[in-house]
Amino acid sequence: MMMMEMKWALAFALLFVACAGSGTAARKMTADEEARVATLLADADKANASRHIEAELRRAIQLFEEAVKLDPVNQKALTQLAKAYYSLAYAFTNGDASKGDDEKEKDRVNEIKKGFFFKGREYGLRALATNARFARAMESGAKYQAAVELVDADHVEALLWTASNWGRWGELMGVTKVAIDIPKVKAIVDRARKLNPGANFGGVHRFLGAYFLKIPKFAGQNPKRARQHFLKAIQIAPNFLENRLLYAEYYATYADDQALFKEQLEFIVKAADDASVPYRLENMVAKKRAAEMLKNVEKYF
Repeated sequence: MMMMEMKWALAFALLFVACAGSGTAARKMTADEEARVATLLADADKANASRHIEAELRRAIQLFEEAVKLDPVNQKALTQLAKAYYSLAYAFTNGDASKGDDEKEKDRVNEIKKGFFFKGREYGLRALATNARFARAMESGAKYQAAVELVDADHVEALLWTASNWGRWGELMGVTKVAIDIPKVKAIVDRARKLNPGANFGGVHRFLGAYFLKIPKFAGQNPKRARQHFLKAIQIAPNFLENRLLYAEYYATYADDQALFKEQLEFIVKAADDASVPYRLENMVAKKRAAEMLKNVEKYF
């Protein structure tokens, strides 16, 4: 276990060096560079406001990445990139619908998703590395779980998007292949929960609901706790439709509860469209997937 922690500390140190741009972060930016970064972030925010449109999301990514090249430790840009790559994989990487259940097409799409989720995870870790106490602890070889406890409330979004990307990437890789990562991901979410349990419209509880069903039994699988977390997420943000989608997709199928499955999905499909909410993209995806799942109930039971 000590060797594993040493390897992780080394990997983090390399990531931190990359994040710093081989010394760029220590160099004070010129006034022109600072102005350029401010413009890039403002333009990225404008594109991000229409992130439910794929082209705008990709433009936001391009602009945030340009900002990071100039300012490698810009916490906002790094965090938004973690979120954006998650969205790109989850919402817009769907493959060729005309190929139906073709396994080669599924594998192709999953490989693309893995790449996006992995990139999102790396940007999330870089965002966490902008927290000085966490970075110093990791550089000194501290255990990851202990270092995460030093992250402050300003980095809650970075915690959540790091964990979300890491979890989705691990799910696609196969849980047994990334079992060593499970305690690290759990530590990230637990820290976010301590700092802001209602963050990201119940995101902590949404994640933990899926977590306690997807992890192997030897790692602590617990359907009862999963259900509690899904219900808490719904209580926090009843109109954030992904809370209900994952409750149906993960818990209802596990419990073999078709009535619950249909109830949650029908609620999603019937929900009014609201272009004013900040989670418009997530609701659009939830409504589309809920409709597809209702058409194929037999696949889930």
